[in-house]
Amino acid sequence: MRTTAPTPGHRTNPLRPWLWCGAAALLLLPAVAMQFSSEVDWSATDFVLMGVLLGGVCLAYEIVTRLSSDRMYRLGAGVGIAGAFLLIWADLAVGYAGDGRNVINEAVFAVPAVAWLVALYARFTARGMARAMVVAAALQAGLALAAPLLGFGSVLLQSLFFIVIWLTAAQCFRIADAPPSSRVRPGSP
Repeated sequence: MRTTAPTPGHRTNPLRPWLWCGAAALLLLPAVAMQFSSEVDWSATDFVLMGVLLGGVCLAYEIVTRLSSDRMYRLGAGVGIAGAFLLIWADLAVGYAGDGRNVINEAVFAVPAVAWLVALYARFTARGMARAMVVAAALQAGLALAAPLLGFGSVLLQSLFFIVIWLTAAQCFRIADAPPSSRVRPGSP
């Protein structure tokens, strides 16, 4: 049996098995809970939707982390993708602004979609990814402002939570964009 060595440009991701196994465990959790409680009642559609969502998150992380071996870039990608997952999951589960379909709950999907388009336009460069995360934060702030004006009540707390996520990811990408010589190392003055 012949094995091949990784090519010089090949970037391995030690988190890969943890990522995919964690996603599988998260998908199995409701199936196990359904055996012990009638409070958890997922349909086949729920499992398929969550499987697609988790698979999409894992695939997005795989793609983005192959673009750079820089730890801050990968951290920014992980934070941004986790934020997108949590936002969509929360909206699908309980609604971002009240339950059911409404303009704010539908607009939630635009936040990660527009961020993805900005990142794609910027060719996933660290600087472009930082801009994409700032755009996501701005859109999230727009939802916080629009919800009460449209009669859906305040979504300020959840919006602030996601704004912090987007801006944290943006900062990671900004650090990744900086020349290595200008980065401050832990323990240095």
